[in-house]
Amino acid sequence: MTADDVVYLVPHTHWDREWYEPFQRFRLRLVRLVDEVLDRAEAEPGFRFTMDGQMAAVDDYLEVRPDNRERVAALVRQGRLAVGPWQILLDEFLCSGENIVRNLETGWLAAEALGAVMPVGYLPDMFGHCAQMPQILARAGLRHACIWRGVPATVETHAFRWRAPDGSSVRTEYLPGGYGNGVALFAQPDRLGEAVAGHRDRALTWFGDDPVLAMFGTDHSTPLPGLMGLVRGLDEDGSPVRLSVITLADYIAGRDADAGDLVDVTGELRSHARANVLPGVISVRGQLKQAMAAAERMVERYAEPMAALWSQADVGRFLELAWRRLVDCSCHDSVTGCGVDETAVQVAARIAEAEQLGQAVRDQVLGELAAEVPADGHVVVNPSPFERTGLVELDLAAGEHAPRSLQVAGAGPVPMQETGRPPTAPWEGRVDADEPRRRVLAAVTVPPLGTVSVVPAVATAEVGAPVEVVGARGIANDRVQVEVDTAGTLTVRSTDGTVLTGVGRLVDGGDRGDSYNWGRPSHDRLVDEPSEVAVDVLERGPLRAVLAVVRVYRWPVGLDAADHDHRSGTLAEVSVRTLVELRAGEPYVRLAVSFRNPSANHRLRLHVPLPVPADHSAAEGQFAVTRRGLTAESGHGEDPVPTFPASSFVSAGGAHVLLDQVTEYELVDGGRELALTLLRSVGMLSVDVHPGREEPAGPQLPVPAAQRVGQVVEARLAVLAHAGDWSAADALVAAEAFRHDLVATAGTRLDAPAAVGVPDPRTGLSVRGDGVVMTSLRRRGGGQELRLVAMTDQATVARIDGDFGAVGRVDLLGRPLEEPSTGAAGTLELPLGPWEIATVQLHP
Repeated sequence: MTADDVVYLVPHTHWDREWYEPFQRFRLRLVRLVDEVLDRAEAEPGFRFTMDGQMAAVDDYLEVRPDNRERVAALVRQGRLAVGPWQILLDEFLCSGENIVRNLETGWLAAEALGAVMPVGYLPDMFGHCAQMPQILARAGLRHACIWRGVPATVETHAFRWRAPDGSSVRTEYLPGGYGNGVALFAQPDRLGEAVAGHRDRALTWFGDDPVLAMFGTDHSTPLPGLMGLVRGLDEDGSPVRLSVITLADYIAGRDADAGDLVDVTGELRSHARANVLPGVISVRGQLKQAMAAAERMVERYAEPMAALWSQADVGRFLELAWRRLVDCSCHDSVTGCGVDETAVQVAARIAEAEQLGQAVRDQVLGELAAEVPADGHVVVNPSPFERTGLVELDLAAGEHAPRSLQVAGAGPVPMQETGRPPTAPWEGRVDADEPRRRVLAAVTVPPLGTVSVVPAVATAEVGAPVEVVGARGIANDRVQVEVDTAGTLTVRSTDGTVLTGVGRLVDGGDRGDSYNWGRPSHDRLVDEPSEVAVDVLERGPLRAVLAVVRVYRWPVGLDAADHDHRSGTLAEVSVRTLVELRAGEPYVRLAVSFRNPSANHRLRLHVPLPVPADHSAAEGQFAVTRRGLTAESGHGEDPVPTFPASSFVSAGGAHVLLDQVTEYELVDGGRELALTLLRSVGMLSVDVHPGREEPAGPQLPVPAAQRVGQVVEARLAVLAHAGDWSAADALVAAEAFRHDLVATAGTRLDAPAAVGVPDPRTGLSVRGDGVVMTSLRRRGGGQELRLVAMTDQATVARIDGDFGAVGRVDLLGRPLEEPSTGAAGTLELPLGPWEIATVQLHP
């Protein structure tokens, strides 16, 4: 029998953990499925099954059937049940790069504990793939990937070489027709031989002389009763083309990872040429994306590094629980928001738990640090691996006990500004809880990942370059000037001469789509002019100046009930409040937009007109900055709308927009404006008839909560005007400061007054280098594990300074790549290639 005579059949299920039903309802079906798989495998020695590449389905099953763990493990050890390597099948654009790593790490360890890890980066249903995924897989020891969506038209065979920006690559198995491309084979059992031969003949276009793969399974599918009997019957009937039942791991094991005759594809995969990529999931239920980003920052940039550097407390399990919830919520039907309302509620709750776990760890560490500082002082922590000067709000005594000024112990006085706002609630049990208090701003300089103590002082400090109000509608510092025009938009001028006009124009239009795709009404009505504009000055400097801009609009309340290609003639009044904030020393203006949504089935976008038309954008996310053009590749049954995701910033044509959550954006009007989606309001999970998509993306179910009618919608961003590209504008550093505030808490030590015995400034760990970004610092292996990314097209060197002796490079899963070198004496120079992800362990 030759390869031409065999179709290799992979029985599997694609298990959406939660989607059009909530998790626990799907789990009941999952338990029945796995029960059946175990029974079938034990009764039929030739039966094989692939468990969707994710351990979540196995874990969810074993939580209900713990006594079956050994049955599962036995099949895994025998190679008859393929599990892992992921913990969950994620959405690659709606979580951080570090979340992707922890997902793979968690799933790998769980699969390994059962006996074997499927050595395939299985990504069958992601709505596109991020640029650095090949490097993530390769640095975890995987040499193969398997995907469906996002593959460009240049791929004309079942395999190609997928490269990351750093040049690393994986052989990638493309699934023509999707992860269920073999489902129809058994539709008519009495004509099975004919169906198998036909499948083989059609597949030859893709496979040529290679063995033909058929994926036999789909969403929540169970094994076909009598499958092995039908397969044997095909052999007995003398069919010219036979079936061989295998796992995906079996099929990939026979493929050459180093094959040199494969088409090369570099970077992200978001083409519409071969399958729908459903880009609307980036903007639906934006509150989930906002919460996810906040929770990820809390855990990966505050709780973990602070615990690693400043605490001996055993908080590892709390951090594991936080990460498990973040990983679970990264699922491609979870944070995406394309499930029913009950699913969205559960996702939001798990994200909130993750953030609360991170907050608990962070606050415990702050409490330990605060115990070293007198009760009339504060401790301030820097979450960044380089020295920063930033603003913190502090509660101070008022009245006769009010300090005239503040100083950093061991350094000097710090500038202050009264906020005019009441203090936060005092800590329970504070000795001065009943004294009058006031809220002040302080500009504090803190060492890399370090701490300082801020205490009362006599000497005062002046602001070197203050921010101030200019006229009735302007604010300025030494780096940027901002003026509100009569329409409520902004003119932003930077010191390099770049001028952005009309910044913040709001454009509201209809949406007759669903949670997967925006749908343009054919007779849309756009609203972009306010009926009223008011501007108030809230703060005047010298450290922070804030304007409140209120614009009143009249939006249609929804689509026309009789014709969804028109918007309703009934209008609702809405007040949109934008806080325009400028801080001393910062090169960007901060914007905080909020309103109570009165309308259904619409999309609201904030526009940033560009000083020069742009032919491309550059957006940060998942360990890379990705360049994208004005269009997206078409070819399948979906309009190739060129809306894209950005995580911490997007840059185009002299405008660099800093973001605190994954945000959908588009270059519009021929590249003359950058449009960012603030709200996309829809009422259906999927619609069967969609103006921009030929086929449904899911069941046609109502999701009224996705309309967000009556909810307060908030968005936070910043605009930096600079004539250069993102690198010249130092967008990475600007985004780091914008997204990661210094954190402060009151001292609790009562045994010494004023600045007696107060700790001097302390450095935790310093990381320097052109384009070098820290993405993780945690306690691991008796020391600390540090992950860095070279976010640059050029080779660079990371200089790491801290309290360590031995250093060793490890892979993404923490496995040593070399023997730790001794004698580092707290300093390491680490060469990095362009876009390289590097992980090192620092030992005492």
